[in-house]
Amino acid sequence: MSVRILTNGHMERAVRFAREAEPTDPKKLGPDEMQLYSFYKPSLVAGDYEIKVDQVMSTTGQGAAKQTLRVTNVRSNAPSGDIAPQEFEVVVPRFSLDLDMINSYYPPDGHQDEGRILPHIVINDPHYPWEIEAGVSDRMHDIVDGGRGMVPWIALIVFDPDELRISDPADLQALKIPGFTQASDLVKQNSNGSFKMQVSEYFDTVNHLPQASRVNFEKGMAKEPDSLKEVKAMTSSMQAVFPQKKILRHLFPSLKALQAHRYLSHVRHINTVGCPDAGVEAEGLFSIVVSSRTGAFDIKQPQTQVCHLVSIEHMDSTLDSINSGLETDRIGLVSLFSWVYTALPPDPVNFVDTMLNLVQNQQMLRTDDKKLKKLDDAIASDIKDASQKHQPVSAKTQASQLLSSRLHMGYTLARWRPETGEESAAFNRGPLVPQPVPAHPVGDLPDCSNTSKEFQVLDTKTGVMDLSYSSAWQVGKLLAISDTVFSAALMRFRSTIHRRTASKTRMFVNDMPSARTLISNVAESLKSMRGISSGQTDEPRRVIPSLNRTVTSDLNRPDVLPVFIDKLAKETDRATSAGKEIFTEFNQEPPNSTDWAIITKWLSEKMLLGDIPPQMLIPEPSFIPPEGLRFFYIDDFWLDCLIDGALSAANHLDREDDYTRQEIKRRFNDYLRTVVPEAGIKPQIPSYGFILRSQLVKVMPDLRITVTYKIPDPAGQVRHPVCRYTRYDATTILCLLDRLPQEIDSITLAQPPHQQRFSLGYNLTPSLLEFRLIHLYTQNAPKDKSWPELPDQIQPHSDKTKAWFDWPSRCVNVDQMANDINGILQFPEYIDTTANSCELGLELNDPSYLFIIQPPLGSDPHVPARDRQLYINTASPTRLSTAPKPMLDPSTLNPLPARGPTSPFGSPLPPSSQPPPAPTPLPVISNLSPPRPTRIQPLPRSLTLPPHTLGAADPQSRFDLSIYPSYKTIPPAPTKEGFDPTDYIPTLNLFYYDLIFSIRKKTIAAASSFALRELRIEIPTTGSAANIEALLDQNYDGGGVRMLSNQRFIPFLFSGDTAVTVRLIPRTAAENTTLVINDRKTTEMGFRLAEANVSNIRALSFVSVRGERQKQQRGLVEIKMVEVYAMPQGDVPVTTKWNVVKQRIRDGDL
Repeated sequence: MSVRILTNGHMERAVRFAREAEPTDPKKLGPDEMQLYSFYKPSLVAGDYEIKVDQVMSTTGQGAAKQTLRVTNVRSNAPSGDIAPQEFEVVVPRFSLDLDMINSYYPPDGHQDEGRILPHIVINDPHYPWEIEAGVSDRMHDIVDGGRGMVPWIALIVFDPDELRISDPADLQALKIPGFTQASDLVKQNSNGSFKMQVSEYFDTVNHLPQASRVNFEKGMAKEPDSLKEVKAMTSSMQAVFPQKKILRHLFPSLKALQAHRYLSHVRHINTVGCPDAGVEAEGLFSIVVSSRTGAFDIKQPQTQVCHLVSIEHMDSTLDSINSGLETDRIGLVSLFSWVYTALPPDPVNFVDTMLNLVQNQQMLRTDDKKLKKLDDAIASDIKDASQKHQPVSAKTQASQLLSSRLHMGYTLARWRPETGEESAAFNRGPLVPQPVPAHPVGDLPDCSNTSKEFQVLDTKTGVMDLSYSSAWQVGKLLAISDTVFSAALMRFRSTIHRRTASKTRMFVNDMPSARTLISNVAESLKSMRGISSGQTDEPRRVIPSLNRTVTSDLNRPDVLPVFIDKLAKETDRATSAGKEIFTEFNQEPPNSTDWAIITKWLSEKMLLGDIPPQMLIPEPSFIPPEGLRFFYIDDFWLDCLIDGALSAANHLDREDDYTRQEIKRRFNDYLRTVVPEAGIKPQIPSYGFILRSQLVKVMPDLRITVTYKIPDPAGQVRHPVCRYTRYDATTILCLLDRLPQEIDSITLAQPPHQQRFSLGYNLTPSLLEFRLIHLYTQNAPKDKSWPELPDQIQPHSDKTKAWFDWPSRCVNVDQMANDINGILQFPEYIDTTANSCELGLELNDPSYLFIIQPPLGSDPHVPARDRQLYINTASPTRLSTAPKPMLDPSTLNPLPARGPTSPFGSPLPPSSQPPPAPTPLPVISNLSPPRPTRIQPLPRSLTLPPHTLGAADPQSRFDLSIYPSYKTIPPAPTKEGFDPTDYIPTLNLFYYDLIFSIRKKTIAAASSFALRELRIEIPTTGSAANIEALLDQNYDGGGVRMLSNQRFIPFLFSGDTAVTVRLIPRTAAENTTLVINDRKTTEMGFRLAEANVSNIRALSFVSVRGERQKQQRGLVEIKMVEVYAMPQGDVPVTTKWNVVKQRIRDGDL
């Protein structure tokens, strides 16, 4: 689905209305309008059918005898004249439901709501509940109530988990459920109480379910033996639940109660404008099935409830079985779909409370403002203390200030590895930013590049690189080359443009006539030839050939390049037009280049963030908490870099100066500013928006949005209020707007008509049921569309509502309630004496809630018109090979926000449309040393050093080692009592995990003057002897090794036959690769071994564990750590051994 469905649909509608005198489309539902149907029976329900065709043709002309021809389909062995029917079958899945057909259900999985709620499910197919006839008894298989109702073949039922759980082995033996033959099998029952089996097993009365323990299809399909036989032979999978008869006798006490299910299913036809991923004039038809049983309400603690959408097909034929036998007997029902929710005691947190919490905690898209305030307060306190003590501000406080500045601008720190290979950190952010960003943040950034490196921006205050625009360029190129349609169209377009331009340029500079000129001169040439043949010749002349005639073919010559650029612009203009107009997707003439139409669509969708990976839009997941509303601006230059990366994908002709790419951008800019005459507007490009992440989206996936603006668009130039409104996942919605927050009057989010919850009254207690019925209208409805509650004296009294509900079983007396409510509603404005599901559905609906977001008061809505254009360096063509590395001071990018409470709409843009001046380019400064040749050679299989006898002045071990999984914290060190209970490495985790090797300098080594040559860790693998416990499997092939924080060491990984060895070599520019350990440079030297393939325990040892009286059997691995020091007498190794505990255990879900 196109991300421009709203903006393009709106413009298409305006163009269609302008070009058509009278629209021929049928009248559609208006905004906030809904049409209800008591049922939506398909033209053909499930069953066998046949078609007979008899075709008769006759002549009608005058003056000749009338002739007739009859054509029929006749079998060869059939009696003469008998028409052979064409048989076919309408098939409906009786035993399963396609998950794509489910629009939503309430309460959703894992959600919590009060017990009086009547769960419901919304199905995308309006016919589904009536595609199969529910039964063969009276009023069960056809339209009833004078055409006002029809019994569905499905029902939604709420169960307590204990009502479905089979705990008695005797029940299991009596039911003969497939796969459950003994008492130990009971633990395999699903948490929702269902049992999986094949359809044929469900009907197998010999080996599996007795006929009395399932629905009696035999009686219901007695007149359809062939269909029954076909159903019984089905091998498809199904789910069944086995409630006890005492529950079913409350749910289906009689045929009348079964027939009453016609009041619990209806269809809603709604206008879906404003719903996620809906079009401009989109409409939806949804069937809704409501439960006839509430959740647990008389409770003090939350209680789990299980909802099952079950088939009640031929349940009328099973009533005798339900009402006979013991109450504890069970009957298997076909479950089509199920979910679990939690029923809460009265007065739980509800929709209103959740919305209020979202509105009160809204902010801009960045680190939590509360955390930023704590950081800013700590910085202010440190500065104040330093001022009072007349001391300079500490380096830590200055670094905190710089970090706070970046965090306020929406940055996060990311791991980065530069060309020199070491692991470092860099700033990064996506296109969604908390503050307005200038159109061109740095003046000397290129407009066309063949590498993302030219978009790296160095922060001169911190020495940290900003990779935001560089990563955008890389993403753009990856998106382009992964889209074969776009990349092929771009290559064809660029090749065609370049080839035609080069040909015309060479013809022009070489003074070659064009083909048109040659053809136009043919007539004159033929005339001259005829004259010559008739003897009409001129005086003879000598032709003197030119001696210095040369052919110019180099397009980069200084005198040729201006001609090439001029003709390239003209050729691009022609190819990007439709006829003589610029291509806008709404031209009446077709595009001159179909490839340009593909390119324009692709680029336009990227301007609306189409197909950009979510992790690039929001690099830091914590920016969007599980329940959060976050607003943002869109960084236009980030998208410019992405588009430049995409357009670089097919650059195979312009090796240095990509003039074709510049022309493509120029014409796309023309497209962006071109107004479609019939619509009166140009393409809408977003500049602002918000992200809503909440369980409310899961509850109401079609949450409706309405945006109003302070200054309406003039007539004939009306823009669509929303550029994009889409649901990213089950709990997240993204909304994009093309106007700034100061122009917004309000943003309203409301429950959609088909996803409002249903409840049994407004107050349900163990002894009281209270309703507040609303006034319905069949005529003279209020013009303001408000349907008020009935007067108090008309509302149903508790004496009447007692007959509507059975408190012990929590089942609703649907038939009684529907007819009583119909009688109460009779007023002059409402005349309908037939109870129906539409009427009951409206009365059971809870009120529709909405919440409104308004910008801060006093903001000026008069903002200069936005002219969104891709960045093009118009000063001179960009030389791709010599573009300098840009630099950026963060203080020039955006002013810091005022401390204190901030508006969720951010700071308003300044009145001027001119971007702030770019910083003056500075010389390139890099804190990275150029790579030097290393004298480290690959090690042989045996990593040994020359033998050496330690003397009194020789070094001792100066470092401690601890090894633990990356998802844990560093464990306490072993003591005389043994290892800490948390100090172990699990061997049964499902997924590989990283191992942290924490190497810390001992406190006694603070004043040591020894020079460390290298530090080596030897990790045994399963290739070692069988009596040696290994840490890793042989042939480690994980993600490698990298330093945790100390970048003064370079890690090297070697894999041998019996061990994996990690060498840490000091990084130094000196020839002697050593590092004196007398300062903080070697305080910590930890590294991470990625995706460690931890081996199983093969040699158990008895290990002391603190808190355990007896020694425990564990795997005990011996790790060698060798410290090599440079001494006058040579390199001296110091070897220490460290024990690591392995345990046969699985940590959580890892």
